[in-house]
Amino acid sequence: MKFAVQLINNHTDNWFDETRQVTLVLNVSDSKCSEDGGEAAARQLNNWAISATGNTIDGFIGATCSDASIGSARFGNSIHSTQISHGSTSTALADKDEFIYFARTCFADDSQGRLLTELLNDVGLVPFISVISSSDSYAQSLSSSIIENYQAKGHTVLLNYIYTPNQENHTVYFRILDEIAASGAPVTVLVMYVEEVTKLMIAASRHPVFKHDTMVWVGIEMWINVNAPWNKKGMLGLKPYVPGVNITEEYMKMWAELNSTEFIDSDGDRSSLDLYVADAVFAIAQAFQMVTGSATGDVDVDALKREVFTHITNDVEFKGISGPVDFLSNGNRGEPIFGFANFGESSWIRNGFANDKGIEIYNYSSLIWPDNSTGRATSYSQQTQLHCPAGMESTQTSQSPVIFGCTQCRVGFYKPNVGPEMCTECPDGTDCNDVGISVPCISRGFWRAIPSNDYNLGDFSLYPVFSCDIPEGCVSGCELSEICAVGRVATSVTCGVCEEGYYLNHRGKCLKCSADDVISRASVIAIYIFGISLLGSIYFIGIRMLADAEIKAINGFVTSRSSVKESFQLEVGDVDMRETNSRWTIRATVTTLKSNALHYITPQNFRDVMITSKIVLAFFQVMTAFFSLDLDNQMSSGLHEFFDSYNMNPFRGNEDLVACSSLSDDILPYYFIVLNCLFLPVFIMGLFWLITKAMYQYYRARLMRKCKAKSSLSMVSIPSSASSNQTERCTLTPAQNEMCSSLSIKIFSSLNRITLWLCLVFYPSICSIVLSVFNCRDFDRSGVWLRVDNEISCENASYKGYVAMASIGVVIYVVGIPILFAYAIYNRGKPLWQFSSKFLYHGFVDEWRYYEIVDLLRKLLITSVSQFVASPSSPTQVLFLLIVNCSFLYMLCSTTPYQHPNDNNLSTLFTSIECISFLFALLIVSGVSEEEGYDVNRMSNTLIVLFIVSILLVTPYTFMSKIEYFNQKFDSVKKDIKDFGTRHFPAGAEMLPDLSTLSSSGRKRASFMSEDESGDGERRSRTSTFTSVKEMQRSVLNKQTPGQCELSGKSDDYSVKNH
Repeated sequence: MKFAVQLINNHTDNWFDETRQVTLVLNVSDSKCSEDGGEAAARQLNNWAISATGNTIDGFIGATCSDASIGSARFGNSIHSTQISHGSTSTALADKDEFIYFARTCFADDSQGRLLTELLNDVGLVPFISVISSSDSYAQSLSSSIIENYQAKGHTVLLNYIYTPNQENHTVYFRILDEIAASGAPVTVLVMYVEEVTKLMIAASRHPVFKHDTMVWVGIEMWINVNAPWNKKGMLGLKPYVPGVNITEEYMKMWAELNSTEFIDSDGDRSSLDLYVADAVFAIAQAFQMVTGSATGDVDVDALKREVFTHITNDVEFKGISGPVDFLSNGNRGEPIFGFANFGESSWIRNGFANDKGIEIYNYSSLIWPDNSTGRATSYSQQTQLHCPAGMESTQTSQSPVIFGCTQCRVGFYKPNVGPEMCTECPDGTDCNDVGISVPCISRGFWRAIPSNDYNLGDFSLYPVFSCDIPEGCVSGCELSEICAVGRVATSVTCGVCEEGYYLNHRGKCLKCSADDVISRASVIAIYIFGISLLGSIYFIGIRMLADAEIKAINGFVTSRSSVKESFQLEVGDVDMRETNSRWTIRATVTTLKSNALHYITPQNFRDVMITSKIVLAFFQVMTAFFSLDLDNQMSSGLHEFFDSYNMNPFRGNEDLVACSSLSDDILPYYFIVLNCLFLPVFIMGLFWLITKAMYQYYRARLMRKCKAKSSLSMVSIPSSASSNQTERCTLTPAQNEMCSSLSIKIFSSLNRITLWLCLVFYPSICSIVLSVFNCRDFDRSGVWLRVDNEISCENASYKGYVAMASIGVVIYVVGIPILFAYAIYNRGKPLWQFSSKFLYHGFVDEWRYYEIVDLLRKLLITSVSQFVASPSSPTQVLFLLIVNCSFLYMLCSTTPYQHPNDNNLSTLFTSIECISFLFALLIVSGVSEEEGYDVNRMSNTLIVLFIVSILLVTPYTFMSKIEYFNQKFDSVKKDIKDFGTRHFPAGAEMLPDLSTLSSSGRKRASFMSEDESGDGERRSRTSTFTSVKEMQRSVLNKQTPGQCELSGKSDDYSVKNH
């Protein structure tokens, strides 16, 4: 434009020198290619003219975009200023009632649409096309002209698709391609700018089903003849025709000399828009010259400005740079002419031109099409197979002519995208309960990643459906961003991550943090310090009481702890004992106040009760696997509430301690649980060992000081039957030195006992957490995540560090604890393990003394290994639990490893309830319970009854059967029943069994023999009692020899230990 203005203002260069009286002053403003921008730009230029000359602006050149010209032309109406555009082709601008002073040197859309239709008809691209246009006024004007003219010839426009360009969301271009494919049109006309064509062609190359290489793409002047990587063979379109006349060549040469570059487009062709700009400048300059030459005396400026447009439409006619220029009465340029080109193997080929006189093709053989055919098109005259819309599949008639059609997908089938494919069966985890499904909704308990774009919504191979480990966290829905329950992060895999303000509890539920849960980091540390200090204090008190008792025994104060318990059986009426030692008086008084139940509790009873306690403990540990299953929606409300509250894992259940505190900024909650599980037991046992070591060193030093200060140790002062004043004393002997060293064995043996008990109690909990670190789940494109906590990625460096620590935990806990148990039982005859390991094998028959280790294996398989078998709560996992437990039930019934029959009965009952529970769970998770004839509520209520009967009735009976006092009561009741039967049913009394033989858990126990703990093989009775003080005195004194204190700690706990 600047160059053209220079030519006009130079009146001696022989370029339009007839406009000598005209001098143009140029100013430029950006119209931003919008209607508002065009009006704003025109106002700005007009204000500039007023400030410079005092008059409104005389005229405008531009704009390129039709929208901008609409805005500026409306403003021009108000100031009577003529506007000549070089690029605005909208048909609407030819309306002289609305745009009075608008003209253009480019050709209007109605001309272009008419000539494009003639071209399509001439080359054989009929009778089906689709038209794609952007929503701006230019594209709408041109597409309307194309459709109108094409239909006027009797042809069919299968698709007229209007879209709104989107700079950020490119899925709009995939939708365009879907619509084109659905139309079945073999030819598509694109009415859009070159930037939009670029995006569409890139989308076409990536579209999974669209066959872009078989489509004939037809374009318009805005992008045809642009060399780009996405150009396709067979493309065809109009382009402004530039004549090769002398004036055009000379203008281009002068322009090139002035600008030091050639006057060409990026593809090597002449720039038609710049030629149109030059002709617009020349046209308005000539009109100004006509007005100026006719003006005399005082003139009306507004009248002169109106005359400018009149001269343009009536008088201006010249040989322009872009060809002959003249204007119609509506401002359009007359005699439209367009060139057209065809894209061959690698470049555009100019094939001819089109004007109102017709189509002139230089050489038909130069035309080339996508199927490699040449000349007039013959392969694109029929509608292709319909690419039916989403949710519909293609059908066609078997008779000629073939008629294509689309029908909705059946129930249970879907079709996600446009294409010729048939509907596909819906995948598992989706709902397809209607016809015409395009993208199935996700069922409850399932999850699917949000695809990167809408087109991939239906690609279930790329974005498959996964079952949720916690089904209640995944709700059903069609919007993938809304399938997670409240409190869960929508973008997390299987909705397994809780939102801020929520925490993941031990059952995988996201619970809201309450005000009481929100604590500081310091408070968390304080809680742990307090808890560890409390455990240490309790252990310290217990070990001190043990050491005090041992020191008193060594100094002859009492016989032993066993003797103290046996003293409950002494007859209280012995005056000699009470007179000799007032402490016996106190104990006798306390004894008389004891209940009859406690009167008969012996150490043997206590150990037998502990056997039953282990059976109950194992039951609750195994039932952890059952209560961790997701059966909430199928259970009665009572069992459902019990499921939520049940937690036998001490390392779980305090998730809110971290998740709801500021400590969550430093460490993920589950990592905190893993660290607790790995290091807290070691730390606590280390603390206990330090306390034990310090206590032993203290009492040993204290004892040694006493041993050095005295030449002998005093025995218990017990009067003999001969003389009440005679006492026995003994001097320090090797046996007494051994008695002093036994303190170490007693104290550290207690530490071993506590260690073994803690291992027994926490083994399933520790194993399940340690092994869960290795249990990752692959979610394809969504990554690999820890199954128990989807907030933890199994692919980052921090996770690998925890895997290394968990591997050490497997060696120490999972493998190490059974080995420790086996070692303790194997060394049961050694002093350090003699007392501590007895609870592991006591109560089992000799050939099954290692049965506790077998039961550890059962707990390991059920509570820990099962998580690797299949996904949680799946039928496969529940079936594994059932098979394992029933296998151990068979072994239990066939071996009867317990000595006491009631222990075998109780263990069999509990294991049977476990099998019934897993069978109940299998019926639910496999869907069998939903069939007719199954009542889940009755089944769950039956389980509740079994729990109540076994725990509240059978278990207490088993406990009481181990105590002599209750055995006597049971015998009495059974005897009364037999007597009642003898009196009232004498004829049938002989048929009754001897109930006295059935009562004898106590009597039968008297016949059970165990190997002496000292290892000498001697068989001893387990029911030694003393019935009088004098008998105990005689036993003590008879076993004692003057001058020596005998340590009898190796004898059975039921015999009196003498010092």
